[in-house]
Amino acid sequence: MRYLLDTNVLSGVRKPWGHVGVKRWISSVPTEDLYLSVLTLGEVRRAIGLFNRRDPAQADVYEAWLATVLRDCADRVLPVDAEAAEE
Repeated sequence: MRYLLDTNVLSGVRKPWGHVGVKRWISSVPTEDLYLSVLTLGEVRRAIGLFNRRDPAQADVYEAWLATVLRDCADRVLPVDAEAAEE
């Protein structure tokens, strides 16, 4: 089974205080079954922009994390077109 990760799940997994149940679940799913939407990446990018205004050092941490996510998930990032939006 394949899963499309929500932004909250993606960002919550990286946090040390993230939900233990979510972390346990995501570690039990094969990596190749975890997908991201370009919308999720856009939401993370927006958050980094907001961090950059008030805490550039923290923005750099998130920027490095996002680069890793993009590298690791490059073949599992799904576009959103009108048909997908309607679905």
